[in-house]
Amino acid sequence: MPGYRRILFAVDRSHHSRQAFQWFLQCMWRSGAKTNGSRMAEDEAEGEDAITLIHVISPDLSTPVEEEVPVSMMEVNGGGGSEGVPRVMEKAFTEGKAVCQVFLQLASEAGATRCNACITVESHSAIGNAILRSARIRGADMIVIGSHGHKAIHRAVHLGSVSKYITRHSHIPVVVIPPQAYPS
Repeated sequence: MPGYRRILFAVDRSHHSRQAFQWFLQCMWRSGAKTNGSRMAEDEAEGEDAITLIHVISPDLSTPVEEEVPVSMMEVNGGGGSEGVPRVMEKAFTEGKAVCQVFLQLASEAGATRCNACITVESHSAIGNAILRSARIRGADMIVIGSHGHKAIHRAVHLGSVSKYITRHSHIPVVVIPPQAYPS
Protein backbone atom coordinates (compact mmCIF):
# COMPACT_ATOMS: atom_id res chain seq x y z
CA MET A 1 0.00 0.00 0.00
CA PRO A 2 1.40 3.42 -0.91
CA GLY A 3 2.23 5.93 1.81
CA TYR A 4 -0.66 8.09 0.69
CA ARG A 5 -4.43 7.81 0.47
CA ARG A 6 -6.41 8.06 -2.76
CA ILE A 7 -9.35 10.26 -1.82
CA LEU A 8 -12.38 10.95 -3.97
CA PHE A 9 -14.00 14.21 -2.85
CA ALA A 10 -17.45 14.93 -4.29
CA VAL A 11 -18.02 18.63 -4.93
CA ASP A 12 -20.81 20.84 -6.12
CA ARG A 13 -21.26 24.59 -6.42
CA SER A 14 -22.76 25.06 -2.96
CA HIS A 15 -21.20 27.10 -0.19
CA HIS A 16 -21.43 24.02 2.06
CA SER A 17 -19.33 21.97 -0.35
CA ARG A 18 -16.64 24.65 -0.45
CA GLN A 19 -16.56 24.95 3.35
CA ALA A 20 -16.42 21.17 3.75
CA PHE A 21 -13.47 21.01 1.35
CA GLN A 22 -11.65 23.74 3.25
CA TRP A 23 -12.27 21.85 6.51
CA PHE A 24 -10.99 18.67 4.86
CA LEU A 25 -7.80 20.41 3.71
CA GLN A 26 -7.17 21.79 7.21
CA CYS A 27 -8.16 18.77 9.29
CA MET A 28 -7.92 15.54 7.24
CA TRP A 29 -5.65 16.01 4.26
CA ARG A 30 -2.13 14.63 4.65
CA SER A 31 0.31 16.91 2.90
CA GLY A 32 3.22 14.52 3.26
CA ALA A 33 5.35 17.49 4.27
CA LYS A 34 7.51 16.88 7.29
CA THR A 35 10.18 19.36 8.10
CA ASN A 36 13.79 18.74 8.98
CA GLY A 37 14.70 22.09 10.48
CA SER A 38 13.52 24.54 7.83
CA ARG A 39 13.70 22.14 4.85
CA MET A 40 11.29 19.53 3.57
CA ALA A 41 12.72 16.14 2.84
CA GLU A 42 12.38 15.46 -0.90
CA ASP A 43 11.11 11.90 -0.59
CA GLU A 44 8.26 12.85 1.72
CA ALA A 45 6.06 14.37 -1.00
CA GLU A 46 5.05 10.82 -1.96
CA GLY A 47 3.17 10.64 1.35
CA GLU A 48 0.83 13.40 0.20
CA ASP A 49 -2.78 12.31 -0.23
CA ALA A 50 -3.90 12.12 -3.85
CA ILE A 51 -7.19 13.99 -4.17
CA THR A 52 -9.59 13.53 -7.05
CA LEU A 53 -12.45 15.99 -7.10
CA ILE A 54 -15.58 14.70 -8.75
CA HIS A 55 -18.39 16.96 -9.88
CA VAL A 56 -21.51 15.27 -11.21
CA ILE A 57 -23.58 17.20 -13.69
CA SER A 58 -27.07 16.11 -14.53
CA PRO A 59 -28.35 18.22 -17.41
CA ASP A 60 -31.90 17.71 -18.51
CA LEU A 61 -31.51 15.09 -21.22
CA SER A 62 -34.12 12.82 -22.69
CA THR A 63 -31.63 9.93 -22.75
CA PRO A 64 -29.16 9.23 -19.95
CA VAL A 65 -25.46 9.66 -20.65
CA GLU A 66 -22.90 7.82 -18.57
CA GLU A 67 -19.64 9.48 -19.52
CA GLU A 68 -16.77 10.72 -17.36
CA VAL A 69 -14.64 13.57 -18.63
CA PRO A 70 -11.25 14.28 -17.03
CA VAL A 71 -10.59 17.90 -16.22
CA SER A 72 -6.97 18.92 -16.34
CA MET A 73 -5.77 22.21 -14.92
CA MET A 74 -5.14 23.33 -18.51
CA GLU A 75 -8.74 22.61 -19.51
CA VAL A 76 -10.11 24.36 -16.44
CA ASN A 77 -8.02 27.44 -17.20
CA GLY A 78 -9.33 27.62 -20.74
CA GLY A 79 -6.59 25.73 -22.61
CA GLY A 80 -8.72 22.75 -23.56
CA GLY A 81 -12.19 22.33 -24.82
CA SER A 82 -15.16 20.13 -24.36
CA GLU A 83 -14.50 17.96 -27.40
CA GLY A 84 -16.78 14.96 -27.49
CA VAL A 85 -19.34 16.51 -25.18
CA PRO A 86 -22.77 16.83 -26.81
CA ARG A 87 -23.79 20.46 -27.42
CA VAL A 88 -26.87 20.09 -25.24
CA MET A 89 -24.52 19.56 -22.28
CA GLU A 90 -22.02 22.30 -23.14
CA LYS A 91 -23.40 24.85 -20.66
CA ALA A 92 -23.53 22.31 -17.83
CA PHE A 93 -20.00 21.17 -18.67
CA THR A 94 -18.73 24.78 -18.68
CA GLU A 95 -20.34 25.40 -15.29
CA GLY A 96 -18.85 22.13 -14.01
CA LYS A 97 -15.37 23.20 -15.10
CA ALA A 98 -15.85 26.49 -13.23
CA VAL A 99 -16.84 24.56 -10.08
CA CYS A 100 -13.75 22.36 -10.41
CA GLN A 101 -11.55 25.42 -10.94
CA VAL A 102 -12.65 26.86 -7.58
CA PHE A 103 -11.79 23.63 -5.75
CA LEU A 104 -8.50 23.11 -7.60
CA GLN A 105 -7.52 26.65 -6.61
CA LEU A 106 -8.37 25.98 -2.95
CA ALA A 107 -6.28 22.81 -3.06
CA SER A 108 -3.38 24.64 -4.67
CA GLU A 109 -3.52 27.40 -2.05
CA ALA A 110 -3.36 24.72 0.66
CA GLY A 111 -0.24 23.28 -0.97
CA ALA A 112 -1.82 20.22 -2.57
CA THR A 113 0.21 19.09 -5.56
CA ARG A 114 -1.58 15.79 -6.13
CA CYS A 115 -5.07 17.04 -6.92
CA ASN A 116 -7.06 16.56 -10.10
CA ALA A 117 -10.69 16.84 -11.06
CA CYS A 118 -13.20 15.09 -13.25
CA ILE A 119 -16.72 15.77 -14.32
CA THR A 120 -19.14 12.93 -14.75
CA VAL A 121 -22.54 13.15 -16.39
CA GLU A 122 -25.40 11.24 -14.83
CA SER A 123 -29.13 11.48 -14.40
CA HIS A 124 -30.16 13.33 -11.25
CA SER A 125 -31.42 10.17 -9.58
CA ALA A 126 -28.06 8.39 -10.02
CA ILE A 127 -25.55 10.92 -8.66
CA GLY A 128 -24.55 8.67 -5.76
CA ASN A 129 -24.05 5.74 -8.11
CA ALA A 130 -21.81 7.87 -10.36
CA ILE A 131 -19.63 8.79 -7.38
CA LEU A 132 -19.34 5.15 -6.28
CA ARG A 133 -18.52 4.04 -9.82
CA SER A 134 -15.76 6.65 -10.06
CA ALA A 135 -14.35 5.53 -6.70
CA ARG A 136 -14.15 1.93 -7.96
CA ILE A 137 -12.57 2.91 -11.28
CA ARG A 138 -9.97 5.11 -9.59
CA GLY A 139 -9.16 2.68 -6.79
CA ALA A 140 -10.09 5.27 -4.17
CA ASP A 141 -9.37 4.44 -0.54
CA MET A 142 -12.00 6.83 0.79
CA ILE A 143 -14.89 9.03 -0.34
CA VAL A 144 -15.41 12.41 1.28
CA ILE A 145 -18.54 14.49 0.81
CA GLY A 146 -19.94 17.54 2.55
CA SER A 147 -23.55 17.43 3.64
CA HIS A 148 -25.77 20.36 2.89
CA GLY A 149 -27.21 22.39 5.71
CA HIS A 150 -30.69 20.96 5.84
CA LYS A 151 -33.05 21.89 8.64
CA ALA A 152 -32.38 20.21 11.98
CA ILE A 153 -35.42 17.93 11.75
CA HIS A 154 -34.38 16.78 8.27
CA ARG A 155 -30.83 16.05 9.49
CA ALA A 156 -32.14 14.17 12.51
CA VAL A 157 -34.27 11.91 10.33
CA HIS A 158 -31.81 11.25 7.51
CA LEU A 159 -28.80 12.47 5.57
CA GLY A 160 -29.20 14.07 2.18
CA SER A 161 -30.15 11.57 -0.50
CA VAL A 162 -26.70 11.49 -2.15
CA SER A 163 -24.80 11.17 1.14
CA LYS A 164 -27.23 8.53 2.33
CA TYR A 165 -26.93 6.51 -0.86
CA ILE A 166 -23.12 6.64 -0.79
CA THR A 167 -22.84 5.62 2.87
CA ARG A 168 -25.22 2.69 2.35
CA HIS A 169 -23.68 1.34 -0.85
CA SER A 170 -19.99 2.18 -0.64
CA HIS A 171 -17.35 -0.54 -0.61
CA ILE A 172 -14.85 1.85 1.04
CA PRO A 173 -14.98 4.24 4.02
CA VAL A 174 -17.08 7.37 3.55
CA VAL A 175 -16.60 10.60 5.48
CA VAL A 176 -19.58 12.96 5.53
CA ILE A 177 -18.63 16.43 6.73
CA PRO A 178 -21.65 18.15 8.30
CA PRO A 179 -22.05 21.94 8.36
CA GLN A 180 -21.43 21.89 12.13
CA ALA A 181 -17.81 20.84 11.49
CA TYR A 182 -16.84 24.25 10.14
CA PRO A 183 -17.70 27.76 11.30
CA SER A 184 -20.46 29.49 9.34
